[in-house]
Amino acid sequence: MGTLSSKVSSGCVDCSFFFDACILSLLTSFFIALLFQAFFFIKNKYIKVPMEFLVLASVWMFWDYTIFVERESSWSTYLFNEEINHTILLSLFPVVMLAFVSLFILNFKVSWANL
Repeated sequence: MGTLSSKVSSGCVDCSFFFDACILSLLTSFFIALLFQAFFFIKNKYIKVPMEFLVLASVWMFWDYTIFVERESSWSTYLFNEEINHTILLSLFPVVMLAFVSLFILNFKVSWANL
């Protein structure tokens, strides 16, 4: 959603993109931390990793949707389906890649000495 960083927010005209992104990430970081604490007790990785992936991907997609609505669609006439489609189109690849890398780092130990 970096392409929308130069556009004005409809919720806060004076706020920068960086401020909006920081506030969103701080508020949802607590939510993600609590969920991942609960996931810590799940020992089966075949259940744990997909659940973590779904949580991360859905939260990051929600962030992107919120940014898109604030900076683009609220100034225009987008339908809800168009907002969702546009958000998925712009965010799917980065969200999936970041979630994959994050979960790999969190759940799988790599011994760099053996490489």
